[in-house]
Amino acid sequence: MIQAIFKGNQGMLVTAVAFSLITALVSYFLGRRFEKPGVLCALTGAALAGIITATLYPISPDAPASATCFIERGFVTGTFTAQGLLNVLLFVPLAALATWLTRRPVPVTLACVALSATIEVTQALTPGMGRACDSIDLWTNSIGACAGALVASAGLYWDTARGGRDAGVLISRHQVRRSFIGFAAGIAAIGLTSAFTVTFVMAEVAWANTASAEQQEAARKAIADFLGEQAHVASVQFFPGPAGGPGRISANTDRGVLDIEWPSREVSSGLLQPTSPALGPDTAPVSDGAALKAGNAFVRDHFPWALAGRTNVSAAGPQQTSKLVSWRSRKDGVLMPMRMDVLVGPDRKIISFTARHIPDPELPSVHVDRRQAQAIATRKFPGDVVHSGELLARTDNAGRWHPYWMLSVGPPGAEAAPSQDGVAQDGPLDEGSSQSTTAPSIQVLVLDAVTGAVATTNPDSAESD
Repeated sequence: MIQAIFKGNQGMLVTAVAFSLITALVSYFLGRRFEKPGVLCALTGAALAGIITATLYPISPDAPASATCFIERGFVTGTFTAQGLLNVLLFVPLAALATWLTRRPVPVTLACVALSATIEVTQALTPGMGRACDSIDLWTNSIGACAGALVASAGLYWDTARGGRDAGVLISRHQVRRSFIGFAAGIAAIGLTSAFTVTFVMAEVAWANTASAEQQEAARKAIADFLGEQAHVASVQFFPGPAGGPGRISANTDRGVLDIEWPSREVSSGLLQPTSPALGPDTAPVSDGAALKAGNAFVRDHFPWALAGRTNVSAAGPQQTSKLVSWRSRKDGVLMPMRMDVLVGPDRKIISFTARHIPDPELPSVHVDRRQAQAIATRKFPGDVVHSGELLARTDNAGRWHPYWMLSVGPPGAEAAPSQDGVAQDGPLDEGSSQSTTAPSIQVLVLDAVTGAVATTNPDSAESD
């Protein structure tokens, strides 16, 4: 919640100082009026103001309300991260000062927990927050409230033992019962409100994948490059690759999401608009020329290696108002592994992109042409026809680059599977019979373009454009 909270946000710092001073002054005079220690009241008010500013200051005015709360499974792991410990410390001063002021640790602790729950739901429901509603935040804030109340209670007992007070800590069965009744009523009200307005999502343990300092620095540079210095980071996570292979860094911000390959540090994909452009009945689609101009400018700035490929523009998105600008490379008729796709919205802004930077590999000569590949396919599936096909490069079971034919085969008149043009695959080929695509009557057949032997692939790895 508060990791690097003031970094690059002077407005929040000014607001925190001003709000804390005002709240401290008001609390001081209210305390004096009710015959309470003025300085202690002022400090308690300032601590409360600090929490409100740190958690509810709008850091992304253009962001819509997320209306989502993430329920994490790794409570223990999340507590001992840097962000988790900061969230613990955030509530310690308020709970300690309020306990010392009232000498009632149970009501104070429960009130702090209810405050944290209210903050989390408010973050989810308020536009412009640019923050994540997360169960780990509630958990760590609650630990901080308990810790602060315990520290203050121990201090009060010690002060009483040396004659400083007539009664150290006021705890009675009646007080505890009333506190829990009030707490239950407050949590019920929060729960009832969120039940109709917030979507709760079970999340994997994000804290277990917390990026290292080096990975966070790589993410920071990529965020500044693609999303700007003013983008506020919500999380940076690292996902290791299989069998110790290259992994992936996922950087989430209020302005978009980036995926970064590790350890190469190459940005492989990104969502640059957290919300889809508003479309009305009269929204005009972006023209091919405008989309190509915007896509070329973006690629020239970030992926100049892709400009050597051939360009294609196709309609995409809701109401076909966006355009997908793609770059592909062919060598001797074989689609190479590199890929570059940029989605341009009707406002001529980049919505998302995917990039795959792989130099053209050396391949064995192709001996099976399209006509021969289609003949092999129809022999394997008598009565069916080939609806589409693509000659592309991908790695074989030994990790070597090799040319393959990928063919969509099915009954005449059946709904054809998506064309494979523009996507070169890699990864080991699975053995067994050919698999069907999402269209149940269509089979995807993979043929070795050198020998004509039938190979198969998992349909999940058969991406389409």
